[in-house]
Amino acid sequence: MNSKSRDLYTRNAQAQIASQRLNEFRAGLQSQVEEYEELKALLPEQRELTMVLQNVQEQARNNGLVLGSSSPRTTCSRKTITASE
Repeated sequence: MNSKSRDLYTRNAQAQIASQRLNEFRAGLQSQVEEYEELKALLPEQRELTMVLQNVQEQARNNGLVLGSSSPRTTCSRKTITASE
């Protein structure tokens, strides 16, 4: 009976550790989901990007310019995308 009792005690301790890790994982996941939602709100919709590109192309044509190519940058500071007056 003593051996069975120790086995149950060990399994219980392992289950408590696993439960604690699961709770920590859930908290971390919730934090990541919240951060994702905040960042997602900052990104423009695909249709907005299409409209911006069309406007840039139209402005280029109206000014006698040709837009040869465009590619996304990996990083962009807020200063880069803010229009100056």
